[in-house]
Amino acid sequence: MMATLQAISDALAALGYPIHLLSAEGPSDDVTPPVPYLVLAPATGSGLLPEEMPLCGPNGSLEFDLRVTAVGYPADSPVKVQQRVRDVLAPGLGAAQIAAVGRFITAAYLRTEVASQLDRDVSIAGANRHPSWGVDTYRVSVQTV
Repeated sequence: MMATLQAISDALAALGYPIHLLSAEGPSDDVTPPVPYLVLAPATGSGLLPEEMPLCGPNGSLEFDLRVTAVGYPADSPVKVQQRVRDVLAPGLGAAQIAAVGRFITAAYLRTEVASQLDRDVSIAGANRHPSWGVDTYRVSVQTV
């Protein structure tokens, strides 16, 4: 599972945003990560932590929903970042193939969970502003080769 998330992260790296796997943490408890950034995490409800999930299911394949959270400032930043991510992971809202060693990975856009939501519990260091966040969900299919 983590290798699949890393392969997707590698595919998105050209966008130039910091990418965090599972969660985003700042350099200390009282400092948030610099914005904009992305967080890649499997959708909740799988019953397993990502590091506990198998590479593939019993037939050599694995499917899961991936949530991509875009965090940024100003309020329209997440929507713009989400579109750039969609252009990589689901161009034209179709499926995309993700390069990976030993795996055939495809990602397909499912839906936008949140377009842009202001996070009033967090302040951007030095700006005295609140970041906004948005979440898109993708269906990821992995097949061993």
